[in-house]
Order: sequence, then C-alpha cells, then structure tokens
Amino acid sequence: MTDSDVEIDVGDGLISGTLVTHEEALNSAVSIIIAGSGPTDRNGNQAGLQNDSLEKISTNLL
Repeated sequence: MTDSDVEIDVGDGLISGTLVTHEEALNSAVSIIIAGSGPTDRNGNQAGLQNDSLEKISTNLL
C-alpha cells in the first residue's frame, strides 16, 4: 500500500486527506471517508480512544 497526502481546492478553502492505494489495484473505485463529530483524526481516533477504526475500514476496502 502507498499513502499520499492530498489537498483539494474547493473554492473557499482546502480539504486535506490521505489517498491510500494498493499496488495491484487496476481500475479501482474511490471511497471518501469523512471523520466527524468533534476532534476525530483521519484514523478515527480521539483523546482517550485510540482504535484506528477509520484506518481499518479504509485499508480493508483495498
């Protein structure tokens, strides 16, 4: 797997994220996972709750 930081210009600002690709994927679909509700990071973690839930979902979709 390869991780790349990406930024998308949406006019009023930037959306930052991480693009995760698999070397063997040819014609892959794209999933966008948006962390929400408070101080949740890209992996789905918050203070006192480190379970990497969103990272696990994203890597299992590959």
